[in-house]
Amino acid sequence: MNKYYIVALATLLFVLTTKPVLAAQAALSFTPSTQSVSPGQTISATVLVNTNGETIDRVLTKITYTSSILSPTSITTSNSFVDIWYQNNIGSTAGVLILEGGVSGNGTSGENLTLATINFSTISSGTATLAFSSDSAVYNVGTNTNILAQAQSATYTVGTSTTPTISPTQTISPQVTITATLTPLPNQLPVGGTTEVTVLVIIGALIVLVSGIILTTKH
Repeated sequence: MNKYYIVALATLLFVLTTKPVLAAQAALSFTPSTQSVSPGQTISATVLVNTNGETIDRVLTKITYTSSILSPTSITTSNSFVDIWYQNNIGSTAGVLILEGGVSGNGTSGENLTLATINFSTISSGTATLAFSSDSAVYNVGTNTNILAQAQSATYTVGTSTTPTISPTQTISPQVTITATLTPLPNQLPVGGTTEVTVLVIIGALIVLVSGIILTTKH
């Protein structure tokens, strides 16, 4: 019987001293997740935390960005749920930002909690990506257990707006077709013309005849 009591007591102590293993379920994301702007315009990306029902007390985000297109200018934390900041500056390494902070007291929980807003200026055209590296973490309160399960990236398109090309109006002159109708020459003179010629010939002959008679008389 003593053996059974010892086994039962050992099992009870194991259960009481073992901490529950928390399933990773927190999520990190950016808003907006997509955006299109022109070069020179500003993009403000807000980092959101979703605890999915768990209570957290610390967040570490290591963010990578396309440094050839985006240049961070400032970080806004006025609306953040974090009240103890460890890192929240732009830093000296191009392409990398680190935001790390904690919550005092009993921690916090909720959906779409604002960690910070990162303001970028756009310096060239192209497609830029914001992403959370594998070093990022969301810690459960009191256990120092990373419960981060999902990290959503963001894509921003920077390019000049396309101005529609207006083609000049083409004036088409109407085509004029000229058809020449050739009238064939008559094969014979009109009847009226033949009569006139005959009369003239007779008159001429009479004049010649009269002239000849006059000359003969004089001789």
